[in-house]
Amino acid sequence: MKPTSLDYHKNIFIRAGLFLCLTFLFPPSPCFSDPFVDIASSLISRSPEVRIALKDLELARTEKSIAMAKYLPTVSGTVGTGENRETYQDQSNHYSDLSAGLSLSQEIFNMSKLHGIKGAEKRIDTARAKIEQAKQAVIMELALAWGAYWKALRQSEVSDEDISILEDYLESSKTRYAAGVLTITDVRLARTRLQGAQSQKIIFSRQVHRTREALREIIKMPVPAKVNLFIAALAETTLPDPGRLVQTHPAVRPLMIEVSALDEDIDREKADRLPTVQLTSTYTYEWDGEYRSSRYPHEESRIGVELNLPIYTGGSVTHNIRKAAQKKQRHLIALQEKRDEIMRDARAATFDLEQSARELAITRKQLEFARQTLSAMNEEYELGTRSSVDVFLAQADMINSKLSLISAREQHARFIFAYLFALGQLDIPILKDQQDS
Repeated sequence: MKPTSLDYHKNIFIRAGLFLCLTFLFPPSPCFSDPFVDIASSLISRSPEVRIALKDLELARTEKSIAMAKYLPTVSGTVGTGENRETYQDQSNHYSDLSAGLSLSQEIFNMSKLHGIKGAEKRIDTARAKIEQAKQAVIMELALAWGAYWKALRQSEVSDEDISILEDYLESSKTRYAAGVLTITDVRLARTRLQGAQSQKIIFSRQVHRTREALREIIKMPVPAKVNLFIAALAETTLPDPGRLVQTHPAVRPLMIEVSALDEDIDREKADRLPTVQLTSTYTYEWDGEYRSSRYPHEESRIGVELNLPIYTGGSVTHNIRKAAQKKQRHLIALQEKRDEIMRDARAATFDLEQSARELAITRKQLEFARQTLSAMNEEYELGTRSSVDVFLAQADMINSKLSLISAREQHARFIFAYLFALGQLDIPILKDQQDS
């Protein structure tokens, strides 16, 4: 039976509906997004430094749970037996007993444990800050290797272009020599320039291999055959307020939080000199099979509040306070050194970024001028007013300008990453693809 127009449109609608349902149920995989971002995300999840930082976070959370558990009620049971002798003025008794007891206690006031909980909470924040610091270090390492690989690939491509042009020049020189327009010297010069370009191609090939292996060693997976140059989006182009920088930098925050946690440690050690209050409840049941008295078996229970007053602890509290204070002073010195280092790195990164932007603009103009010069040389060469030497020199200037522009672009991208890393603002969301141009 021949299908009608209605059946045809019905099939179209059914297929479209199935496509929409499958798209909704199985959305496109994010693996087809930007390769650099995908690899960076994967590398962060597999990085040993990041995994260690995550384990430190789990450890800090466990330490907090331990500190909080010390404030929970404690329940204990006892079972005992023994021989007892009681001596009075008129008589003495000897008997054996068997007893069982249950006790419940709850801390009501213990400043030492409260400061321990606060210190554990702050060390959780320290671990989180270290995770952010480790992630940024991973991105920075990948960016450097990625940029070096891109630079080697682009230089190799320019070398291939140079070889192709010089091969055409050599064939043209041979033809003109055969026609009597050029001399054998021109042909030899063209061949020498071609051999020099081929030798340079070998050098660039070694650089491609070396940078590819270095990138593979970092990402632990096959390296793409072609990559684009990635740069980080600059949220701001000027150095932020130094006070804000040294307060929010991922390398500073762990030290700052740790200093605050050490304050809690000092207060915790000092609190060991304070009294503690706890609620206690005990129940005891005793029975005896040998001592003939009406008081056995018997039950005994007690509910009360205990106030513990530490009087002398052998000097351990004083030494622990001194130890915590010394650790705090050590961290304060490290914190100030890290702040100074960050400010130095930020100023240096700002200067490098500004200079690389100027250099990039200059190399772009230089390449444009070299192209114009080569075009003019070719026209004058065809007219016979320029020699092949002039053309080769112009061609060499253009190739060198292209190579300089590749180096300037890679350097500028590297300095952008270094700038944001110095500011502590290098993260996955600010990455974007800078297409080759």
